[in-house]
Amino acid sequence: MSDRRQDSLPICPTVVICDLFINSFDSVSVDQMDYSMNIYSRQSWMDPRLSYDEDYPEIKDFKDVLCRFRYSLTLTCHMTLEYFPHDKQKCDVILESYGYTLSEIQFRWREPNPIQVNDDLELPQFEMTGYETGKCNKSYITGNFSCLRASFFLRRKYGYYMIQNYIPAMLIVILSWVSFWINIDAVPARISLGVLTVLTMTTQSVGAWMSLPRASYVKAIDIWISTCVFFVFAAMLEFALVNTLARKEIRRMSLKIRGDGNNHDINTDIFKRMLDEYTYGRPEQLDPSSRNLARRVDKVSRWLFPCIFVIFCVVYWCVFYLTDKQ
Repeated sequence: MSDRRQDSLPICPTVVICDLFINSFDSVSVDQMDYSMNIYSRQSWMDPRLSYDEDYPEIKDFKDVLCRFRYSLTLTCHMTLEYFPHDKQKCDVILESYGYTLSEIQFRWREPNPIQVNDDLELPQFEMTGYETGKCNKSYITGNFSCLRASFFLRRKYGYYMIQNYIPAMLIVILSWVSFWINIDAVPARISLGVLTVLTMTTQSVGAWMSLPRASYVKAIDIWISTCVFFVFAAMLEFALVNTLARKEIRRMSLKIRGDGNNHDINTDIFKRMLDEYTYGRPEQLDPSSRNLARRVDKVSRWLFPCIFVIFCVVYWCVFYLTDKQ
C-alpha cells in the first residue's frame, strides 16, 4: 500500500477550509485596548497522499483531513472612543499563514456559515450585533501569504453609565436651580446650596473622569459632564450677581446716612432701622431699583437655566441616538 502513496507534495496550493465557533467573548478592556475569547477552530483540507485507487474503496474518501483546535486568546482591538459610552467597536480575529506562501497554501472560509456563536454568549458591557468575514492576504519581503479576517461588531451598553454618571449629574444641576427660588436676602442659605452643588459636581466629575478611559480627544461623556459642571458654576455666578445688586442700595444708603449725619454719631437703632427699610423695603413703597433688578434676574433664571439645559439634553441625546441607529 505504501507503493501507491504519493509522497511528494502537490504542485498546486493546498486549500484549507476554515470556520470558527465562538464559545466565549470576555473582558473587553478599553484601557488595554484588548479582549479575551475562547474559540474552537476547525480546519480541513485535501491531502492527495491519502488518496488510494479503487482497490481500496472502503478508504478512498479518507484523503480529507480535519483538524480541530481550542484556543484561549487575548487579542488587540483598536477602539475609537469619540462617542463613548454610545460607541460601537469592531474587533478582528486574523488567521494567517506563517511559513507557507500563497503558492503553497490558501485559506478559505467554510460556506455558508463560517462563524458560529454560542447561543448563551453574553457580554457585561457590550452587545454583539453581528460579524463579517473576508480575506486579508499579506505581502512581505519573503512573499505573499494567505490571510483570513473575522470582524465582530460590538455595541456598548450604557445603562451602567446612566446610573453612575448621567442621572447623578442631572440631579445635581437641578438641585443648583433651587437657589433661584430662595429669597435674595437669605445669603447663608444660597451660599451653602451653591457651594454644596459645586463641590458635589466637581467631586462627581473627577471620580467619573478617573474611571473613564484616557484619550487625547473629547468623548461624548466629557461633553455631558463638562456641561453639567458649567451649569452648576453658572448658578453660583448668578447668585453672586444677584447678591451684588441687592447689596448695592445698602451701600448707597449707608454712605447717604453718613453724609447726612455730618460725621456725627448717629443713633444705632435709627441707623439699623433705616438700613432695614432700604434692605427689605417699606410696605407702602417699592423696593429700590437695584433690588428689583436682582429679583428680575432670579425670575428670569428660573426659566432660562432649565430651558437651556433641556435644549442641550434634547440635542445631545438626539445626536447620539441617531448615531447609534446608523
